[in-house]
Amino acid sequence: PDEDNDTQKPVLFWKVTDDNAYLSNWYLCSITVGDVQFSSAEQALIYTKAELAKATDAANEILSTHDPATIKEIGRNIEMSDSQLHYWEQNRQGILENILYLKFEQNPQLMELLLNTKSRTIAEASPRDDIYGIGMDRDEALRTSPSTWKGQNILGDV
Repeated sequence: PDEDNDTQKPVLFWKVTDDNAYLSNWYLCSITVGDVQFSSAEQALIYTKAELAKATDAANEILSTHDPATIKEIGRNIEMSDSQLHYWEQNRQGILENILYLKFEQNPQLMELLLNTKSRTIAEASPRDDIYGIGMDRDEALRTSPSTWKGQNILGDV
């Protein structure tokens, strides 16, 4: 966890080897959603996407691996109808909020770390993701104001 308690400094995360890795969807921890157990928030999120798309083979493949990179790749290849895609885009933040709520509720040690961030801005400092992240790396994020960050930061805003 980031030891810097400066209340103005954002809490940044990206790779599971970085500080604050517990905030990443790729962080391995047990999460139960309904009657299905997952090994990460990424697995739960992409499984939900597969279920929405009625992509049973993809859903089964997602459950058969605990590697977040593999899961993400499976998710990229899920074909969705226009209406399914529209539903996903309109609801993915709420779906993610539910998954993350369960992640932290079911893992008290992670909840304690999250609560210790207090009111600091949380952001996924991924230079390649401007939907879930801020579309820039940690160094650039620290040099700029959150109001000028490029991405939507869905993951950090949840």
